[in-house]
Amino acid sequence: MIHAMTAQMLILISILFLAIGSTVAAEIEPCSSTNSEECASNIDVPDEEEWCYDCDLKELEDELDCIAINKRPIPDESVWRVLSRAHADVVGTEEPTPAGKFYVPYQVRQSEGKGRGVFATEPIKKGTRVVDADKAVVFEDPESFNMFLKSIPHHVACDVLEWTWPGYRDKKAVILMDLNESSVINNSRSKENSNIGTGCKGRGCKNNKYVVGDIKYFVALRDIEVGEEFLMRYGEFSAPSEAWDSFFGEM
Repeated sequence: MIHAMTAQMLILISILFLAIGSTVAAEIEPCSSTNSEECASNIDVPDEEEWCYDCDLKELEDELDCIAINKRPIPDESVWRVLSRAHADVVGTEEPTPAGKFYVPYQVRQSEGKGRGVFATEPIKKGTRVVDADKAVVFEDPESFNMFLKSIPHHVACDVLEWTWPGYRDKKAVILMDLNESSVINNSRSKENSNIGTGCKGRGCKNNKYVVGDIKYFVALRDIEVGEEFLMRYGEFSAPSEAWDSFFGEM
């Protein structure tokens, strides 16, 4: 009888450990990337009393120790789902925030000397619509942005600081971010090297380029070959650095 009870106890303990292990795995899963072990090792998020709610951009990077994360993994669908749900929680909506879409086949992989990048997997003709430009989420104030950062895993928060950019809504500085792979499209640094962009020409384009929702799509600026990396000029849609100061200056 004692041996039978001991066996039963061992079975119950084994089940308990399995349940605990499953719970931990479930907690780690949403913050994983294609390199889940590397991701999970950076899951720590500062405690409530440690979080720097009045930090500016540079101070947030220091607070999260983003420089210590050397090789950034390629984000998978679970990362975008976590960000979508976190944004919905911050703005108070029941459904996850929808993301923009790509209209051409593409692949995300490491780009030599640049980190992650997005590459064409089929030939793309000049003028082809490549990806939405008006589906970025908007943070109206530093408090909501900080709340968003605090609600997501450490390593993803560091990515978000790279993926966001400043713009204007009703003449007020705001922060924007895409909730899809367009966030890892790299900057061309010169007009000659960019192969996707707003394609915006004519009167009024330049004056309105930093306004939220003013640009609808990014299009191919020339024919793009298979395996070619998408490159855009961030200056076409990102407001000057003073907008960052203006945004965080509202704290």
